[in-house]
Amino acid sequence: MKQPIAAALRRCVLILPGVTNPVWDAPLAAEDGEILVTRSVSEALAFAPDQWGLVVSGPWEPAEDEEFEIARIRDLSRALAAAADGYVAPVLIDDNRMAVSSAGSGAMFEEAATNRIDAGALPGALSMYATGRPVKGAKAMFAFSLLQYGAGVVISGADHVRLDLTGRARPLIGGPYLCLSAGRWRVNLTFSVSDLLANRTLRFEWGPMSGGVAQEFAFDKAGRYELDLDADWDKADFCEIRVALPTGAFAGLFDLEACAIQRL
Repeated sequence: MKQPIAAALRRCVLILPGVTNPVWDAPLAAEDGEILVTRSVSEALAFAPDQWGLVVSGPWEPAEDEEFEIARIRDLSRALAAAADGYVAPVLIDDNRMAVSSAGSGAMFEEAATNRIDAGALPGALSMYATGRPVKGAKAMFAFSLLQYGAGVVISGADHVRLDLTGRARPLIGGPYLCLSAGRWRVNLTFSVSDLLANRTLRFEWGPMSGGVAQEFAFDKAGRYELDLDADWDKADFCEIRVALPTGAFAGLFDLEACAIQRL
């Protein structure tokens, strides 16, 4: 019977997107046995975070296909959140393969580790992981393309997304489903509502997929608003922002202008 990868090998090297140095594409042997070299986050997550290191290289180059790019960012968030939860995986740069090879399992890549990622080597939505474990105050902006939208999108641009609220009760915005490490996280939403939305209620939710916080707000006048919601992550889990229209509307516009998170 074939052994699982994590049982057969002692350690793993995860090559993050953007690394093109061919020196990392060959199997890696250390003094205490073979080390798995992979570009698959799922394979790396079969190991405990203290059994693998990250190979990074900048700058981050977005994929041309938007759906593929979103999937790539979500997958990468799983690795970075796992590394940050309770242990900061060593960060390995392109030119230190030999140092990894010479390190026994007791050293755990210490000869090559930097534990810091150049912010330019990560997409903006994951910039809070540049220090390994996100420090308090670490922030990141979520691009509008990472979010999902219900019926009624009027404008989808670089600086805002406009939704026409006319119609039945329904979800308006969801996502981005990126993995956050354990701790308290705040989402900050900046948005505008039209005068046709007077006395209209919207529901906002934020938190891990296992459960978060929710608040409903009734707007009595048009204008620009900012909203903060705080939620706790007991362990690494995907995050979800939800904006919903609890009851039907005859008219009204909602403009999402910014979406940011912060580690508290």
